[in-house]
Amino acid sequence: AEGGWGTLLLPIVVQRVTSYVALSVVSLAALVLLPSSFSTRLLVLSGVGLTVVSFAVLVLVRRPHLAAGLLRRLPQRMRPGPRGPALPTRKWTAALTSGIGLGLAFHMGSIGMVYLLVLALGGSGNAGPILASIAVARLSILIPLSPSGLGFQEAALSVLFLQIGLTAEMALATALLNRVALLGTMALGAAFVVSGQTGTLRATAKGLTQPTA
Repeated sequence: AEGGWGTLLLPIVVQRVTSYVALSVVSLAALVLLPSSFSTRLLVLSGVGLTVVSFAVLVLVRRPHLAAGLLRRLPQRMRPGPRGPALPTRKWTAALTSGIGLGLAFHMGSIGMVYLLVLALGGSGNAGPILASIAVARLSILIPLSPSGLGFQEAALSVLFLQIGLTAEMALATALLNRVALLGTMALGAAFVVSGQTGTLRATAKGLTQPTA
C-alpha cells in the first residue's frame, strides 16, 4: 500500500492515543468524587503522564521537524524516514476530535456497565464514588507491563473500593466478571472474523477453479 506500514497503522495509533486522552480526562474528573489519597493521585498522574508521552510521540513521528535537533543525535536507523505530503491541519483536527469524542463515549459506557456489575453483586452506596473508582482503576490499562492492565486493575480497584467503604472481595468479583465479559466479546469477534475469512477464501478458491471464457 502507498505510504507503507506507517500509513496503514496511523489510524490505529491515533485511535489508541485519543482513547488514552479521553480516559485521562475522565479519571481527572473522577478525582473530585474520591477521598484524597496519595496512591490515587499517583495512579491518575502516572496515567496522564503516559498519555502525554504517547501523544508527544505521535506528534513528533508525524512532524519530525519539531525535534530536528534531538533526532540528529539518534543513529540513522532510528530516525524517522522520509514521508509523503503531510495531512492538512483540518483533517488532523477532525481525526483527533472524533477520536477523543468516541473515546469518551466508549469509556463512560464501559464504566457504566461495570457499575451495573457492582450493583448486581450487591454493592451499595453513593454512585459517584463507585463510578469514580472504576474510572481511576481503568487507567491501569495504560500500564505497558501486562495485557489490558491485568493484575494492576484488580489491585487498584480493590484499594479504591476499600477507601469508599466497599470490600476488596467486591472489587475482585467485579474485575473477574468484567474480564470474563471481555474474553467473551473477544471470542465472539474472533468467531465473526474467522467466519468471514473462511467465506472469502472459499469464494476465492471457487473463482480460481472455475474455467474462464
